[in-house]
Amino acid sequence: MGRRVASPAVDAPVTSLELFFDLVFVFTITQLTTVIGRADGIGGYLQAAAILFVIFWMYDGYCYLSNNVGPTSASTRVPMLVAMAAFLMLAIALPGAFGPDRWLFAAAYLVAVLVHTVSFTRSTLGGSARAILGIAPVNLGAALLLFVAAALPEAWRLPVWCAGISLYVVAMVRRRESGFSIRPGHFAERHRLLLIIALGESVIAIGVSARGGLHHASVLAAVLLAFSMGYLVLVAGLVLVAAGLHDVVHDPGHRLGWQSAGHLAAGTAVFLEGHAFFLWRLGVSSSWALKAGALLCLPTAALGHTAGGAVQAAALVAVVAVSALLRERTWSFSGAPGVTT
Repeated sequence: MGRRVASPAVDAPVTSLELFFDLVFVFTITQLTTVIGRADGIGGYLQAAAILFVIFWMYDGYCYLSNNVGPTSASTRVPMLVAMAAFLMLAIALPGAFGPDRWLFAAAYLVAVLVHTVSFTRSTLGGSARAILGIAPVNLGAALLLFVAAALPEAWRLPVWCAGISLYVVAMVRRRESGFSIRPGHFAERHRLLLIIALGESVIAIGVSARGGLHHASVLAAVLLAFSMGYLVLVAGLVLVAAGLHDVVHDPGHRLGWQSAGHLAAGTAVFLEGHAFFLWRLGVSSSWALKAGALLCLPTAALGHTAGGAVQAAALVAVVAVSALLRERTWSFSGAPGVTT
């Protein structure tokens, strides 16, 4: 174990290396879009959900790490670079995480877990160096179960992945993370910047799909609608929305298949429900309008299938806009201070 390192100042900003790490992580989200796009039945979606859960758990683990042990010296930057390389390999292997690249995925994930654990023991911030000893067996156990899944026939892989995820769920229920000390400002900024980077990826995808077609008014309108909706999507919803946006922008007037239309509707609903949960956890605002909007998003899949992707995108933008307006009005009438969330 290396020598302890001084914890970052309370108001220390997110470092450039952390942003680079986020950029590599967002590549895994981009790869996950591929998995969603080729999902064949409920099994494919469950696999995508399992992958998203395990990679986001470890990404959040590295947010905790840099919150405690800032990558500001050679001895802290080198392990972070090794972890970034592991995340890059993990992202490359992600589309085949349940198939031909399952061993590479498991190995990369294990490296990320080991680097995370060893680096955290160097923390001098509160009891974090001790708290990691409680969560490390959970992380290691889940990583080893990925190897078990890789060694089993295909039909058994998802259940074993779910067993690994159950370790994380139990850890959350037992509040294993409560022993860590965090700098709230840094933690919030890190996740806000991740969302910006992730949404930037969706904007790039939209632009690539629309290349050469902006002289058509319908394509231009679809780009603007997709761009507006893209800013309202959180990470899980982003994956689903991105999977459906390509078809909308590529040919706005054509009718979407049920799968693509479902991705758009479900992705937007996931965002609204996620935002409602976030507000509920903070106790700062009523979220009934967002929950109602999430339910209204789901029937828009029928619009996409019967009237076309552009019509569905317009309907989703309208639902989100009305939901946001109603939430703001409720927030104002409650007498709460003018805080935008």
